[in-house]
Amino acid sequence: MILAPRPKTTSALLLATLLCLWGCDSDQPATSDTAETTSAAATDQADAISNRLWQHFDTATASAISSVVTLQQALQALAGEPTDAHLQAARDAWRNSHQQLLQLSPLFALGQVQATLFRQLDDARWQSDAWPIEPGYLDYFDLYRHSGLVNDIVIPIDAEAVRHQHGFSSEADVALGLHAMEYLLWGEKGERPLDDFVAGSPSSEQQASGMTAIDLPGHRRVALLQLQANLLLEDLGSLQYRLSHPASGLRKAYQSLPPSGRLQLWQQASAHLLQQLQAGGETSPSQHAPFAGDNRASIRAQLQAIDTLLSDTDETTPALLQWLTPQHQEGIARELQALMESLADSGETEEDPANLLSAEQRQQLEKLSQGLK
Repeated sequence: MILAPRPKTTSALLLATLLCLWGCDSDQPATSDTAETTSAAATDQADAISNRLWQHFDTATASAISSVVTLQQALQALAGEPTDAHLQAARDAWRNSHQQLLQLSPLFALGQVQATLFRQLDDARWQSDAWPIEPGYLDYFDLYRHSGLVNDIVIPIDAEAVRHQHGFSSEADVALGLHAMEYLLWGEKGERPLDDFVAGSPSSEQQASGMTAIDLPGHRRVALLQLQANLLLEDLGSLQYRLSHPASGLRKAYQSLPPSGRLQLWQQASAHLLQQLQAGGETSPSQHAPFAGDNRASIRAQLQAIDTLLSDTDETTPALLQWLTPQHQEGIARELQALMESLADSGETEEDPANLLSAEQRQQLEKLSQGLK
């Protein structure tokens, strides 16, 4: 997902502003019983909306977990019998998992706009969806045919070692999450051959040097993919627990804010994500899934996540957009739909990252982000 680098400083000023919302409101004397009743009703409504949104991302995390289970099964089949059909099934399962994970983009953005309270969310993004990646850190790349974790038999393919390698010397040293898996599944030009997933047998020379079948790149590549899927499932399970358990630090941090402050945070997270999409559409890092060729699909998925956050409602609570900007609700909703449709019409044929978004699409993103400020 297109988010800024992990924050190095906290958002103390924003936190103070949000807490002031509660303190300032609570110091205002009621001018009448009617005004007090109206204020209480508005607070109750904001509280209900904010709780519904939190529950939405709890449910979305469960959907992401389910998709990763399917990915696990596809990788197990690929490991057991490397065939074109099994490789395609694994790639399809990866795409589905990626689309599901991108529905959490606004949730992860909370960790960027309010790092003081929600750094755990940015950490969760870093574990599950870190990018851009350094391909040569994972596997062979360009002229470097023996580079990466796959080819470095000194590093064992186990949870402790791979977690240690994640971000080892820089944020581009990505060993975990869907984008590390993406490169292993597709390769440099999106055409990784099936032979790369065949374990094979060591040559006489390799045997003489002490190598066994488990040391060969084909075996290590598949083993790393399976381990990454297992760790992703573990990390998403941890995230869902923190979202759902009322005593978790993450849940308590959210509930510590006044209801209106929670809704304003979602507003800021949406605006932040839109700004990142706009900026990413002009630069190379915008290629969110370059090896799988899903760049525009990734942008559409994040816009859909924002649209769901802003526009969804239920029988008892209005949409977040209606609560925040009732006068602009329909206009913003229309702009989002129009932008998603134009991206769908663009397809995935343009390889130049500078042209992932047209000038008009970037202007639409700018207009949307400004409308939410």
